[in-house]
Amino acid sequence: MAMEAPAKPVAVRKAVTANPIRELQAAPPQPVMSEPTPPPPEPSAQGAPGMGAGPVAKMAEVQDYSAMVWGRIMRFKPDRARYPGKVTVRFTIAGDGSLVSADISEPSGIPALDQLALDVVRRAAPFPSPPAEVDTPVAFNIPFQFR
Repeated sequence: MAMEAPAKPVAVRKAVTANPIRELQAAPPQPVMSEPTPPPPEPSAQGAPGMGAGPVAKMAEVQDYSAMVWGRIMRFKPDRARYPGKVTVRFTIAGDGSLVSADISEPSGIPALDQLALDVVRRAAPFPSPPAEVDTPVAFNIPFQFR
């Protein structure tokens, strides 16, 4: 019977994980769409009469489109700003993806920061065209957090 060598101790290192609180703060806010009250459903070839494309399908299209718009904006948002603060920009996108209007709905109190947020949205235009399931023009109200 052969004797086995005693097992050598193995150093165990703790995995370094990111601070979950910091990750939540760093996560980009999701755009909030503000749309007028939708009209009553119209008859459709799919599903029961009067059910339209379905509110779940439409909501998925709206969320997908919102993510595309946010991704486009993030390409133009600077990593850092001279002043920290929060600005909310309200803007409208036409059916062809062009920017119809943009203004500040909640100012930061720092005019230069407010202008920076508006410039980001304007530089991001034109946006992808909204899908047919999304009513146009599409209005967004997006908070920008500058640090």
